[in-house]
Amino acid sequence: MISIFMSELNIAYSLFSIFIALSASIICFDIALNLVPKSTKRNEIIWLLLATLTFSLGTKTAYVVGISGLFEFSTVNFRIAAFCVSFMVMFITSFLGLKLQLNRNTPYLVPATLFTIGNSAAYFIIIVSNSAFTLSFYNKWFLFSVLTSLILNTVASYLVKQKLLKNHSVKIGLIGVLFGISMISIHLLSIKGLQHVITYDDQVYTSNVIVPFLLLSVFLFMFIALIGNRYQQKLLAEQRKLASQERYYRSLYELNSLAIIMMDLKGTIIDLNLTAENLAEMKKEEMIGMHYLQFIPEHDQAFAKRQFEKTLTGEVVEYEVQMYNSSGEIIELTVRNIPISVDHKIHGIYGMIKDISEEKRNLEKVQFMAYHAPLTNLPNKRRLSEDMAKNMAEQIPFSLVYLDLNEFKKTNDRYGHLAGDAVLVEVANRLRETKDYGTAYHIGGDEFAVAFSVVNKETLKKMVIQIADKIRLPITFQEFTLEVFASIGIARFPFDARNVEELLQKADLAMYASKEIDGSDIVFYHETLLKKVEERFLLEQNLKEALEKNQFELYYQPQFEIQTGTFRGAEALLRWNHPDKGLVSPDAFIHVLEETGLIVDVGEWAITQVLESIHSWAKAGFTIGKVSVNISAKHFEKQNLFRFIQDVNAGGAACLSCLDIEITESALLNLEKSIDHVLQLKKLGISISLDDFGTGYSSLSVLHQLPIDFVKIDQSFIKAFNKDAKSIIKMIIHMSNNLNVKVVAEGIETKEQLDFLIQEGCSFGQGYYYSKPLPKAEFEKKWLKK
Repeated sequence: MISIFMSELNIAYSLFSIFIALSASIICFDIALNLVPKSTKRNEIIWLLLATLTFSLGTKTAYVVGISGLFEFSTVNFRIAAFCVSFMVMFITSFLGLKLQLNRNTPYLVPATLFTIGNSAAYFIIIVSNSAFTLSFYNKWFLFSVLTSLILNTVASYLVKQKLLKNHSVKIGLIGVLFGISMISIHLLSIKGLQHVITYDDQVYTSNVIVPFLLLSVFLFMFIALIGNRYQQKLLAEQRKLASQERYYRSLYELNSLAIIMMDLKGTIIDLNLTAENLAEMKKEEMIGMHYLQFIPEHDQAFAKRQFEKTLTGEVVEYEVQMYNSSGEIIELTVRNIPISVDHKIHGIYGMIKDISEEKRNLEKVQFMAYHAPLTNLPNKRRLSEDMAKNMAEQIPFSLVYLDLNEFKKTNDRYGHLAGDAVLVEVANRLRETKDYGTAYHIGGDEFAVAFSVVNKETLKKMVIQIADKIRLPITFQEFTLEVFASIGIARFPFDARNVEELLQKADLAMYASKEIDGSDIVFYHETLLKKVEERFLLEQNLKEALEKNQFELYYQPQFEIQTGTFRGAEALLRWNHPDKGLVSPDAFIHVLEETGLIVDVGEWAITQVLESIHSWAKAGFTIGKVSVNISAKHFEKQNLFRFIQDVNAGGAACLSCLDIEITESALLNLEKSIDHVLQLKKLGISISLDDFGTGYSSLSVLHQLPIDFVKIDQSFIKAFNKDAKSIIKMIIHMSNNLNVKVVAEGIETKEQLDFLIQEGCSFGQGYYYSKPLPKAEFEKKWLKK
């Protein structure tokens, strides 16, 4: 036997074997660390086997090429059985080593030891399997190579552990190089311990046969591994991108304020967000698998099913429906069904759900207040008009009974407004008792109405007498006993009128006729009552004369900042100094001005007077604030209103900035035109107030569209001051504050009312609690300061 020296090593073979070892090792760990952890269980095993095969074939080929590169032994014979055993040892230990290497809980010395044992054993067995060399297991060079390999494998395994712990400074290439060097170092160091032998065996294969096969195999697997690696990296990049997008959209899904449920094509719930859990008061696990119709009341199920089926055709559907929560409570919802379409095929439906129960309750409350009197909660004049119009359209005969409480003003004056309110509430309760054969309405103030389906005069009179007798029963308020009587007039459809306005007018005429005979009789409308028309004509003439002879006068009621009590301006109120009747309140004639159109002329007179007063006060050095003047809907609609104000204003922009124009909701029927008029006035510096706010539903719907500066809460709410009225007041204040619109409360008469308004954040107020309306001179003396 002859010892082998390094000088006998073929450099080309050796370098080639090193290249194979390093390449196979780098590719192996690129797959193991990049692809295996990010793959599915099934793909993980496939990639792990491919990495192991690349590593094992690379190692085996590097050993065979290195051994075949010895001088004088370029053709080496190998025993196939031993050769296969060495390969299997290498493959099994490498597979186990990689598997353990990727387990974070395994100490890094364990896989390092496995790799060393596998490499060393495989090299030793392959040496034993050839016919040219032998190696002692206890040879010092072989043992030294094993120790070197163990050290390199340990360092490389430690780096793998760091990589798995997300230490991004560790490079996979360095790990592969260290494992590759540990493989080839076993051969290069063991060469010193190799010895020549001469052995003849027929069961051998020469290196000339094995090496090309091994090289072809290893390069084939390296190529497959490289191509697979790059392809898998591309897939993983796409998956990471998709995962990132999914996390983004998942946040929108999970944290959305809307409840979202995902349903399959049959309507079974397959996913939902946290808001949906809270809405149903159920856990996600409980709801998944349930059908959406299980939450819908029976009366809504057919409708909800039709909307679902519409969505399956690709249509986005929005609708309102009710649902039960787990407590059995009914919840009002708006639902938007959106088809889930992938590649032009519908795979399911998203249900975007909003709880509108609170909005519904608020809307119902607003609608109730729009159709009911706030103090008595009886249907109001608007509801009466609509109900009569419906009966007339269907040609259903009915009778309209108008009632007006006699001397109600005296009750207010003698016992106070609380007593008057108590009377109105009690009368309303007594009229409610007619619900079996008639419907009661509170028209406004002390006026009521009852609609009966009976039109026979005798029968109707008996029924109305019973009502009158009930109203006459004494009413106890505190320690007082109040007596109430009503003037009652009756008009019938279709005998007395053919439309709503005419019937209302004729019932009103009959009621006034009853009042003229001290309310002692029930009056049916008849032709002789038309003399009222003549009186009305006379009133019109007197009003025209009053305008010509300057009999109108403006009184001023001061307004204050509610929170501080600071004076902030006044409202100008119209009065008529009648030569015979004395000072007449607008309630007695304003409706005639409206109906005749004289209201426009009177309104222009009032604006002129207010601007002159503002100008004179400014010249005198008074601090003025805002002065409000009411204008009618007819006046507001005039195209030249802002030009008229410009023409009559003598005080320039400073005076216009003190002017506040009050309009009512009846002026807003044509919203687009109204917005133009408001903008024209605001260009002059004039502020705009919406008067009698809260008495009409349309006010609420247009407030956010109009550039309004102030809203005035109708004094009927302040006067009623019951639970419902307080709720409406609170809602108006909060809504207006949210829209940056200041609120003015009128009709404040008690400390209790004021304290409530202060608490709710109302801006301004006026009423008898502060001051009654005053003539100009008295107002100047008492409230204006220099």
